[in-house]
Amino acid sequence: MAATPLGPGSFGLPAVSLARHVAHWLCSSLDSLPPSQNPPGAATGNFRTASRSISEVKAGFTLIETLTVLAIIAVLALGTFPAVQGVLDSQKIQGASAMVRDQFQVARQIAITKNHPIQCRLYQTSNGYFAIKSVLDGTETPVTRLVYLPAKIIITNNQNFSTLLVTSGASASGVTSSSDTTGPYIAFRFRADGSTDLISSSTYTMTLLAARKSTALTQLPSNFITLQLDPQTGKTIGFQP
Repeated sequence: MAATPLGPGSFGLPAVSLARHVAHWLCSSLDSLPPSQNPPGAATGNFRTASRSISEVKAGFTLIETLTVLAIIAVLALGTFPAVQGVLDSQKIQGASAMVRDQFQVARQIAITKNHPIQCRLYQTSNGYFAIKSVLDGTETPVTRLVYLPAKIIITNNQNFSTLLVTSGASASGVTSSSDTTGPYIAFRFRADGSTDLISSSTYTMTLLAARKSTALTQLPSNFITLQLDPQTGKTIGFQP
């Protein structure tokens, strides 16, 4: 008997119908598996969940969240600014104090070395003194260069805290006042023996602080340095809280 070839209907179902049943079974089986059990590279058919996950990953901050973060940063910045400003002021005042003491020391040493008085000039603005220069007494010959204090740092002209700057009255220190091409100034002299020409019955002070502080002070700010000049020895010491 001749062999009968297998045809489309040999299994009782048309080939197309069989393929549809197999495809449906495979899809149902893959959908029923948990995501962790899906074979690599297999499509789960759970397109809605996948789309939601992708959209969640791509989502950014909302406007309200961004504004809230910015507001918190602004509050923190405002809270820390005074402390930062205080540290910066303190560093500038320390530098200015060292500068003034160095200028006085140099002028005193030159007076001793040259055996000739040296005039030390402090130049002033409306609310304090901002520069120092020394000249050979009786001339305009400078023996030190004009030195400016750091920006916004001054020697206050408030006479309660800078007694060296008192030019008149019973408590006058003996300084003289005049002006030159740089501007108005007050001056005192270092003698050849290292002493000063200031009234010797007392010591004198100069207080350095931030220029934004009012000169009409009833008390000193938290950041300041007071220099004390001994008129008999011509030496200067500093005090800082």
